[in-house]
Amino acid sequence: MVWDTEGMGDVMFQTAELGQKVSREDFDRISQDLRAELLALQMELRSADFPVILVFAGVDGGGKGETVNLLNEWMDPRWIATRAYGAPSDEERERPYYWRFWRDLPPKGQIGL
Repeated sequence: MVWDTEGMGDVMFQTAELGQKVSREDFDRISQDLRAELLALQMELRSADFPVILVFAGVDGGGKGETVNLLNEWMDPRWIATRAYGAPSDEERERPYYWRFWRDLPPKGQIGL
C-alpha cells in the first residue's frame, strides 16, 4: 500500500472514531479473547512474505509508550522489533518522511513498532 501523506491528518480525523469508550468491566471481560486473537494473528503473520510496521505518533503523555508496552506484553516479543525515533536528522529531512522507518523494517513475517 502506498500512502499519500499530503493532507493525511485530515483523512485520519474524518474516519477516526473519536470519543468511543469501553468501560473497564467490558475491557476486562473481552481482553483475554482479544489478546489470544492478537497472538494468533501474529503467529499467522510469521509465514507472510512481508513485514508489518506500526508507527505511533502523538503528543508527549498521549499513551504511545503504554500502547507499545501492552503490545509487547500481549504478543510474542521475539517477533517484534521496537524502535523509538527522535527528531529527524539532517539526512532524514532530505528524504521522504517515511524513509527513516523504511530503513528499520523488520524481516518478513515480523512486526516493527
